[in-house]
Amino acid sequence: MNRNKNADLLSYAAKRASQNHFFLGRDMDRFRAHRGMDETDLAHFLGCVPKLLSKVALCRRPDPGSPTFRADIHRIADAFGLQADRLVQLIREVDVLETLEDAAPTAEQAESRGLLLAARDIEPGEDVTEETADEAGNETEEES
Repeated sequence: MNRNKNADLLSYAAKRASQNHFFLGRDMDRFRAHRGMDETDLAHFLGCVPKLLSKVALCRRPDPGSPTFRADIHRIADAFGLQADRLVQLIREVDVLETLEDAAPTAEQAESRGLLLAARDIEPGEDVTEETADEAGNETEEES
């Protein structure tokens, strides 16, 4: 009974850790979601048994910019029998995903860009009337 309670608490803590960038759990969840993996797939990818994932999730996320990054990765890998190169791959891939998400334009930015493209369709020196503005807007919608 006590063993089940500890497993439940560990699972609960791992779920909470997946919401905080400080912990590896967040990167593990993002990686799994991006790759369409379940926990068994992730465990296989990292080279461990699925029941260890909750413990790995509670580890502090190594900072890729830190001079101790390599040592931190090996410390975690050795403690849980993980493949160190796969752990690095997981962290780096999540970093790239977040960078791409940050660089993606918001809906408002995309909309204003579309309006600018429509404005460019009007020839220089051409009188802008409601009709030409409507035509430019329609061309942009058709291109989408």
